[in-house]
Amino acid sequence: MVKDLPVDLILMASEQGFSAAALMEVDQVPLNGDFRQFCEQNACGNYNANYSCPPTCGTFEQMRDRLHAYKNALFLQSRWYLPDLSDKKSVTAVRKTHNEHMMVMAGVLNALGISTLICGSSSCLLCEQCADLSGEPCRNPNLAYSCLSAYCVDVFELCKKLGWDASYKDGYLTFYGILAF
Repeated sequence: MVKDLPVDLILMASEQGFSAAALMEVDQVPLNGDFRQFCEQNACGNYNANYSCPPTCGTFEQMRDRLHAYKNALFLQSRWYLPDLSDKKSVTAVRKTHNEHMMVMAGVLNALGISTLICGSSSCLLCEQCADLSGEPCRNPNLAYSCLSAYCVDVFELCKKLGWDASYKDGYLTFYGILAF
C-alpha cells in the first residue's frame, strides 16, 4: 500500500489527538450514492448554503471521482466527552478542532510535495458564514473541504470493517474524517 512515505501518519494522527487511524487504499472506502438523499433533507442546514456541501460541491459521481483521484486514504476518528448534545456551540467547537487537526496533517503532507484531499466532519467551517449565502466566491478555495456525507462515505460500514465502535455512548461523541493522498 503506502511505501516510502517520509512520515508515520498513524503516529502523526496520534500526536494530533485522534483516537484511531487506519491506512487503506481509497477504493476500499465504501461509498453509497443513495446517501445523497440525507443531504437533500437538509437536517444540518447547509444544503445549497455552503460551497462544500451539495448541490454546489458536485454530484455524487463528481465527488466519487474527486476522491478516487487519490490512491491512499487515512481514516481518522476523534472522540470527545460531550454529554449534552444540545450544546451546539461545544459540538461545533470540537468538530472544528477535529477538522483543524486534519488540516495540520494535510499541511505536513503538502509541504513534502504530497497532494491531499480532506474529507472532513460536517461542512467546511473555515469562514464564520459561507460566501455561498451572499453569492460571493469562496474565500478559501485552496483550503475549503467537503464532508464525508458530501462524498457519500458509508462511515458505519467502514467502522464495522475496522472493528471501530461508531456509537454515541457514555457521553462520548465521535467524529470521522478521511485524508486522501
